[in-house]
Amino acid sequence: MSKLSPFAVQKGFQAIAGTLKSTKRLRDGSFLVECSRRAQAENLLRTTTFVDRPVHVSMHKTLNSSRGVIRCRELSLLSEAEIGEELKSQGVVEVHRVTVKKEGKVIPTNTLFLTFNRPDMPKELRVGYLKVKVDLFIPNPLRCFNCNKFGHTSQRCKTAAKCQRCGKDKHEEQCEGPQICSNCSGPHAASAKDCPVWKKEKEIQRIRVEKRISFPEARQLVEATSPSTGFTSNLSFADVLNKKR
Repeated sequence: MSKLSPFAVQKGFQAIAGTLKSTKRLRDGSFLVECSRRAQAENLLRTTTFVDRPVHVSMHKTLNSSRGVIRCRELSLLSEAEIGEELKSQGVVEVHRVTVKKEGKVIPTNTLFLTFNRPDMPKELRVGYLKVKVDLFIPNPLRCFNCNKFGHTSQRCKTAAKCQRCGKDKHEEQCEGPQICSNCSGPHAASAKDCPVWKKEKEIQRIRVEKRISFPEARQLVEATSPSTGFTSNLSFADVLNKKR
């Protein structure tokens, strides 16, 4: 398909599904398309050839769903399965209850992570006679437990292990040294949520989820509003765009 002209690609999609909301060629040569109607998606999913070329069509793993957070103490005695069954008609396909560990015991909370079967998350849910607000789920930054850097896991880490507390080479004994962050050299552990680097990575996650863009695109937007000396969110994205203009 990489050898097809833009005109041939446009005509091919037009013949199968009509006018699509958006079409984008990805780095691997495949196409990411956004449909305006369910019928368009169904026609595309049935497609096996495109302009006389064999193709495979599948749903995007993340762009066709959304995740939200609700807090409701009235649901504290119900299981995740029961809650999911009751909320199925509102598009909920998965429920996960947040737990905390206290004095060696795992304690369930009133906070629930919900996965919806649509990209646009509802602002509220009907929980029986209650109206419950749905907040956007913002995942925490991905931090490597080996080197403490953000953006990858320990399974893919290729650098030497560092102590989470003092930032030096990892040691077997309990660390008693002063806390020095591996990411910003501040007087705190690498896992501290008041670390300016952690805050920046969290902001990148927020922008990525809210604007439904790729991680590199979200990073580019956040770094455009961040001075080299640290993270700040004083500038709006409108300000950034105006500066670019």
